[in-house]
Amino acid sequence: MNKPFLLVSLTLLTMFILSVLFLPGFSSFSRKVSNHYVYHSLEETKAPNVVSGIVWDYRAYDTLGEETVLFAAALSVFTLFRKLHPGDKK
Repeated sequence: MNKPFLLVSLTLLTMFILSVLFLPGFSSFSRKVSNHYVYHSLEETKAPNVVSGIVWDYRAYDTLGEETVLFAAALSVFTLFRKLHPGDKK
């Protein structure tokens, strides 16, 4: 095994173990953001559905990024299968 691969692997493993060790406990979760979403979503987003208000107003850029990734993946799969089609004369 070569040294750079071993060094990178050990570094990533160490980072993973440290991140797991410093995770907060299950009961120490602060509910400030979720309570704000529940109690203020109707007046801030004007959406009667709390889930829709969160997805489309509070997290709109995140949702747009997820949709872009899904579109790129679907387009890539379509392109791969189109090029592998045996009846294609192009």
